[in-house]
Amino acid sequence: MFTFAAKQKITWAPEKCVFLATLRLSLQIDGQALPPECNFKYLGVIIGVKGIAPKKHIELLCARARAKLGYKRSVGITHLGGNLNRVIGMYKAFIRPTMEYALEICIPNTLLIKVLERCQGDMLHVMLKVPKSTSYLAILLLCKMETMEHRWRANISSCIRRRQLDTDNKHNLNNKE
Repeated sequence: MFTFAAKQKITWAPEKCVFLATLRLSLQIDGQALPPECNFKYLGVIIGVKGIAPKKHIELLCARARAKLGYKRSVGITHLGGNLNRVIGMYKAFIRPTMEYALEICIPNTLLIKVLERCQGDMLHVMLKVPKSTSYLAILLLCKMETMEHRWRANISSCIRRRQLDTDNKHNLNNKE
């Protein structure tokens, strides 16, 4: 790795580095010891010794969404005068993107989908000021919104299509040369 880095003129900033390990090992870069970690957050995504930790990532997304909603409520932004379109717009602009951040790198499964759906339901119940007994699906129908599972799978499909377009464009450019 270091030979490759030297040939490519890549430098390391040891103070910004960790290495993922479950055992207490010693690793150094340029004579500076790197701290071993079980988990590491990179660009908002939690990576563990076994790779990306989707459950932790989704729990973090939900916690951020709750914090964002809590802040908006603490500064007086509540149900926006009862205007449903404003509430939905606020949710779609500020809360939902927080819950969707980097979902495309995680493979959907039933447990993770349930966590996201529950989180979205909680957010919408609070923002719309409806009783907890109100059906989550009824709220989605009222708001003309998709389930988080649908959005997750649609975002994955969109990423795959963009990737394919990028590949096709590179292929077309190479053929023109």
